[in-house]
Amino acid sequence: MFRAREESRIRDENGSGITEVMISLVILSVSLLSLAGTSVRVGTTMNSVHSRLSAMQVAERQIETLYSTAYDEVTDGSVTRDGVQMTWAVAEGVVSKRVTMVYRYDLPRSTRQDTLVTAVRRP
Repeated sequence: MFRAREESRIRDENGSGITEVMISLVILSVSLLSLAGTSVRVGTTMNSVHSRLSAMQVAERQIETLYSTAYDEVTDGSVTRDGVQMTWAVAEGVVSKRVTMVYRYDLPRSTRQDTLVTAVRRP
């Protein structure tokens, strides 16, 4: 009987059984698949952010163009530059013109629309 316990203990100390190895592989596989899914999502998000920032820069350049235009010549308009469709409306105020610009741009899976509002002051 003492000898049977000794052999059992020796077998336990020899290493992991096939069950423990399989469970470890399943846990490792699930972890790696989760990590891969997360990295795909991060890549998609970064691409969307890049598209949004690029479109915003194009719209801001158009706003700068309106700022450099003579006050009386700032009127409603639209233009497409670098794949960004921009339309702006001008409302006359007492001391300035309010410019509301709507710009549309494509994302990998959809089209997005944002709005910029600014004022062009009378000289």
